[in-house]
Amino acid sequence: MTGSVATGSRIMGAAASDLKRLTLELGGNDAAIVRADCDPVKTAPKIFAGAFANSGQVCCAIKRCYVHESIYDKFCEEMVKVAKTKKVGD
Repeated sequence: MTGSVATGSRIMGAAASDLKRLTLELGGNDAAIVRADCDPVKTAPKIFAGAFANSGQVCCAIKRCYVHESIYDKFCEEMVKVAKTKKVGD
């Protein structure tokens, strides 16, 4: 099952009475690690897509970025450029 912690708790409680086997995916904390040797211009669009594909509502959506300090400012600039090209809403 995939869902929130509250939903997972209810499912686990229902399954516990007769020890059903189950696996719960409760919204992971998927991180992107951006190393110093990457190209921020090429990487930013990929990170953006990984975070916002399907409105970010997939269990493997990137939820946070760890960016090497030597490219942090450039990477942030590139992420802003990518975000400004996207349409929000209808």
